[in-house]
Amino acid sequence: MNDITPNSGRTRKKTNKRATLPYKDKESYRWTLSAKESAECIPSDVRKTIVGDRESDVYAFMDETLEVGCDFLIRSTHNRKSSVGADLDTLTEHLAKQKPMGEYSFSLPGRQGRKNRTAVMEVRFMPITLHAPHSNAGGKEKLDIYCVHVKERADSVPAGEEPVEWRLLTSHEVTSLAQAVQCIDWYRCRWLIEELFRLMKSKGFGIEDIQLEDGESTKKMISLTLSAVLKCLILKRSYDTKREEVSARILFTNVQLVVLHALMGMIHAKNPRSKDGRNPFKEDSLPWAAWIIARLQGWCDMGKDTRPGYITFKEGLRVFEYQVAFYTSLKKDV
Repeated sequence: MNDITPNSGRTRKKTNKRATLPYKDKESYRWTLSAKESAECIPSDVRKTIVGDRESDVYAFMDETLEVGCDFLIRSTHNRKSSVGADLDTLTEHLAKQKPMGEYSFSLPGRQGRKNRTAVMEVRFMPITLHAPHSNAGGKEKLDIYCVHVKERADSVPAGEEPVEWRLLTSHEVTSLAQAVQCIDWYRCRWLIEELFRLMKSKGFGIEDIQLEDGESTKKMISLTLSAVLKCLILKRSYDTKREEVSARILFTNVQLVVLHALMGMIHAKNPRSKDGRNPFKEDSLPWAAWIIARLQGWCDMGKDTRPGYITFKEGLRVFEYQVAFYTSLKKDV
């Protein structure tokens, strides 16, 4: 970035002070501390892996994560200089020379600007050597790791959309398609973690706004919030996967099931002939219960592209708890 020096007519380049800071003085060092604290808490015979998104693509972080006894799986954002054998080039150039070793498909949920689809991904993987940047004073000069590259096949991408593409760096050995797919699945788990935090924060339960007097009370509130968030995640997952063999009893009590049946009867009575009044799932299954909870928030079942979201389940559960409390109160008064 350039700025104008007053009265000089010349430009000067601003110094990026953050880039000159030692790694341990940067905010990103907290990820290394997290790896270190995790390694100390988890038994030594358990293999520990830190999974990170693009902001974690920091050479010093990868170096120190290995030093504290953890592995890493990180989505790459920098087109780093690296070696494959005696060939020194960028990651992009190395991958361009590599033919796909296989394919991998998964259900890609729709969102704004993206359609629901089954994404068909071409998979490439190779061992690489990353070379330390000049700023990595005192660390390893190079890291021998693996790169897994997945890019959506052109005929899988709807018109007007960009293909899904991930370039993953990992300290796990990747010498087979099965190992590459395992790394991809681990990385995809981050999506669920992101949704969990989104639900906990301002988009959902607003945990950031709590004002409690002591740390112990805050911990209890976080635990209770996590319990509620997990219910939302389980309901959303059960609806999307349509696993009707899973019983609603894993999440709901007998009393709550009675209320669910009563609510289902009311929904069906209101629209007995329409799709929106007929639960498509096996009675007493978890997807069946999820359908009812979503309907309590006003969601309408109009087809496969109208799946309820996490916030819908959060608000539906809130209404449902009021219904259960009302039913329980009536039972006591009878």
